[in-house]
Parts: sequence; C-alpha cells; structure tokens
Amino acid sequence: MADLEVFGTHLKTCYCGGRLAAAHTVEAVAYTLQGVQKVQVQTMRCTSYACRKSFGPNFVWEDSAKYNTVNSDTMGRILFINNKCGFATDYLHYHSLLEFRAFVATRAVKDVYQEVFGLSHSDKSSQFRVNHATGVMYWIAVHELEALGKGKERDIIIGNEISEATLRAYEHHLQRTCFLHPRPSTVHEIVADGHAKVHVKCDNVLRHSGKPKADKRIKPYGHGWFMLVHPKNLRILWARAMEAPEGNDILETALRETLPKYPKADGVVVDRACSFLPCACRIKAFNQVKYWSVDLFHAHGYPISPRI
Repeated sequence: MADLEVFGTHLKTCYCGGRLAAAHTVEAVAYTLQGVQKVQVQTMRCTSYACRKSFGPNFVWEDSAKYNTVNSDTMGRILFINNKCGFATDYLHYHSLLEFRAFVATRAVKDVYQEVFGLSHSDKSSQFRVNHATGVMYWIAVHELEALGKGKERDIIIGNEISEATLRAYEHHLQRTCFLHPRPSTVHEIVADGHAKVHVKCDNVLRHSGKPKADKRIKPYGHGWFMLVHPKNLRILWARAMEAPEGNDILETALRETLPKYPKADGVVVDRACSFLPCACRIKAFNQVKYWSVDLFHAHGYPISPRI
C-alpha cells in the first residue's frame, strides 16, 4: 500500500516559545473535488511542562476548544476541522460560493457527493453535513477576518467561528472600508430601502408572530437587509441585517452612520419619507438633507407632504 500523505502544523515552536515534538499519527480522511482521500495527521505537542499544548495541522487545543493557527498564506492544501476529518481548500472555496450565492443546502451536497463517487458517508463520517458546514464557515472566517489585522484569525474557534465581538469588528471594517465610496464628494443623493427578499436566518432572532414549533424553540427567522445605495452607480454605501421589520429606527441608524461620510449628500430617496420626515426634522445631524423624496412606484396614488 502506497504511503499516505502526512499533514502537520506549519509552526516550528509553540506560542510560549517551547519546542514542538511529534505526539501521535492519526489516520484521517480528506474530502476533495476528486473524491475522498485517505491521509495521515501528525499531531505535535509543546515540550514545555508549563504549557503542553497539543497542535493539529491547523489548530491548537486551548481550554477544550480548537483555535485556528493558519491564515490564507500558511493554509495547507487540506483544512482540517479535527484530527480525523478535513476538506480540500478548493473544495471549500467552491462550496462557499454555492452556499452563499446559489443557496445550495448541505443535504444536496451530501447526496450529490455520494452519487458521483459512489460512497456511503455512513462508512466515512456519520456527521458529513455538520462537518461540511463547519469546514465552509471555517474557510470563510479565515479569509475574511484576516483583513481586520492584529492576528484576528487566531481568535477563530473551529465550530464557533464568529463571536459577537468579532462580528462587530468585521461589520465596522465593512462600513469603514468596503462600503465607503472611493470619491465621497461625488455622492449627492442616497437611496434607502429594505430588501426583505434577501432572506437571512439568524440564531439570535427575536420572537415574532406565528405558530411556535412543537419543541418550543424559536425558529431562525430574518427580515432581510436594509441598504443605502448610490443611485448613479448602484454602489452599496451601508448595509445591515434587519432583526425586526423595516421601520424608522433602522433608517435613522443608517443615515446617522452614513451622512457624515458624504458632506455633499443633500437628497434622500426613501419609500417611507412621509412617516420619517417629522422624526428627521428633529435630528440636527440630518440638517444637510434638503430633499426627502419618494420613488415613483411608492409615490403613485397617495398625498405627498409639501416638504417632500
């Protein structure tokens, strides 16, 4: 039998400065676009008696949790979620696009993978769907969070990749860098609207009307996204998931965070301009807005305030 490919950590020393020594060799499986590959994982252990941390190929055990140790540059061909199961990085990249752009379910991935390669996943892993979802989210977290700098990718816990603090820091990064228009002085109008059809399911969903589940758990539910857009080139200037139905609160928050970045923006187009105008007139931060407009679709057939 041919020698199996061996995967181990890229680190030469422990974070404490201690030397790493070989600990155990574990047989593992790696899911790739060419099928399931049998591999071996070489675990390492810190030789310092005050530390004794155990290292997998791309993680370290700390406080009973697996913390990430790689970034996009040091990541190997296979990204492991534990010492016995890993996924090829091209596999994870491909399926991350399918999941977040084509909304392909993990059940469909499992069925197609089994049909194409003639494999019974019960023989390989009884938790393929869970492992697949963990691998995809892990891969995305490593590539997205390293943009925050300061070693943020080392805070990733496999299986619990996104913490509240990390999510807030990432959102701040998006608003400050990714959504910011490259030429703020050219933005004179802003269009605001909620996009409920871009449906998201959040685990921190608030209670809403409807029949509860038999086990009393709150079903994950969302109300889409609220966005501010530059009408000339349709560039998104601000976006946030809505935990409640669209209302004045999220519109006020969006404008408060966005208008200071665009001092020449004096026009806002929003479908709820009539109901929001009394609130806007009392907010000093909105004094730069001279025109509150309603789009033609929503303006048709109902009276308009003289201020609009």
